[in-house]
Amino acid sequence: MRLVQLPYSQFRQRLASTGLTLSLPPYTVQIRTSVRRAADGIYALYADYAVLDDEPCPDFRVAVTTPRWRRWFRPQVQFLFDGFAPFKPLPADQAHAMFEWGLNWCVGNLDHTQVILHAAVLERAGRAVVLPGEPGAGCCRTNCA
Repeated sequence: MRLVQLPYSQFRQRLASTGLTLSLPPYTVQIRTSVRRAADGIYALYADYAVLDDEPCPDFRVAVTTPRWRRWFRPQVQFLFDGFAPFKPLPADQAHAMFEWGLNWCVGNLDHTQVILHAAVLERAGRAVVLPGEPGAGCCRTNCA
């Protein structure tokens, strides 16, 4: 079944409880979150990907959560990989971006069989140019890693 075929309410319920496993070739990713902004982005961007109901061993188990101490006052979100938080929390309005960056971190740090290239691509009339970037390029904070 594709994600778009799953009713949104059921999608949110599964994400918030046991998690939802998606096939994002070449990976399988189990995702948990009760953060609506993260869920909205995942549902919109991954609509055409397959939902795996019986995947006992996904490649990555990730979550986007709300830190207990910052739930109401200047809300934040954090990314978890197998319960480990590799990054500092970000403002809650960046929940979906946090998921995307975290997933990229998982691939870049844990799968050494793929070529990782930090770049932008521009395409026109079927031709493309790759504009490589240095690590950290585009970072808007002075204390980024």
